[in-house]
Amino acid sequence: GDNNEKVMVALHEEINLLIAKIIFKDRIFNYRN
Repeated sequence: GDNNEKVMVALHEEINLLIAKIIFKDRIFNYRN
């Protein structure tokens, strides 16, 4: 129901944050080299 949807949204935001961190680290690393 409603609670399950909130969990899915929270999970989605966590995954997006993780992906953003990985991409950011990758760009910084490539910029240095």
